[in-house]
Parts: sequence; structure tokens; C-alpha cells
Amino acid sequence: MPRTLEKKDIPPAIRLRVVLFLAERSVRGKLLRESVCADMEEFGLCRKSVWGIRGKVDVISASTRTPFKRGRSLALVGLHYNVILPMVRYAVLHPGHKTKRLQWALAHVDLPLGGRMYRMHHMYDTVHIDEKWFNLHKGTTKYYLTANEQLPYRSCPNKKYIGKVMFLAAVARPR
Repeated sequence: MPRTLEKKDIPPAIRLRVVLFLAERSVRGKLLRESVCADMEEFGLCRKSVWGIRGKVDVISASTRTPFKRGRSLALVGLHYNVILPMVRYAVLHPGHKTKRLQWALAHVDLPLGGRMYRMHHMYDTVHIDEKWFNLHKGTTKYYLTANEQLPYRSCPNKKYIGKVMFLAAVARPR
């Protein structure tokens, strides 16, 4: 009895009942004959849906044999990543920026009268102000979820919409 297009996805409560129904009709992890057909008739699902639910249970039960830190099993806790990718992965220094930086550095180089050695400006009258921006939350977040938990939904059109905090620092040479 296949599902029609109008039907929604199978709710978690029905999935749990299907799993329990199959568990009652299995011996040492093997299903008895006609148990899938009985499951299809009981819950009105197609064979593919029943086998899909059973396949997920097999993956979980196989991973419980692998120990996890502090006695937990992988079936109970799984590692998931939620990623927001940036559009630019590194800061780009354009040729225009390079020439402005070079002009600023050359403006602070002094050639004393009659001297042959170049000297940097003492910068006693200069205050350097720097700003650093931090995102309020990371682009990638690591979650440890149990089998019945879902990954939190994070909605963001792009990385520019993440809230930010700015720290401002001023540095000057003592007189």
C-alpha cells in the first residue's frame, strides 16, 4: 500500500511504533517472515518506507557496539557540524592598498642633514588606533546530539548578517 503524494512525511511517533513492531517480530536481530508485510498493513506504509526505517535502526544498533568517551555509545551521542561559509576566505591586499601603505611608510622615513643613514620618525606625536571585529557566534558550531534530537536551525542570508562586536585599541609611545 504505497503512500500518496498528498501524505506528509512519517511522523516520529509512527516511526517509533514501526520500529517497536519490527523488534517484536525479530529473533536475534533477524526479522521473521511476513513481518514487513504485517507492518505495511498495520501502519499503511509502503515496503520502501518500512525498510528505510528498519535500515536506520540497523545503523544505530551497529554503532552501539563502538564505545565512545566516558562509556557513552555512538547511538546515544553523535557529532554534527553546522556551518556558515564565508564568501571570502582571507583578507585581500589590492595593489592600491599596497601603494598607500608604502607611501605612508616612506613619509615617516627621515634623512638627516649631511647624514647618509636613513632614520625612522620618532612617532612621539602619533597615536595608532586599531579596531578588531569579532562575530557574536562562530560560523561553524559543533553539537553533540542524541539519536532523537535534531540539529538546531540557523537562518542567515550570508555571513554579513551575523551580529558583530568591535574592540578598539589605541597605542602611543610614551614621552
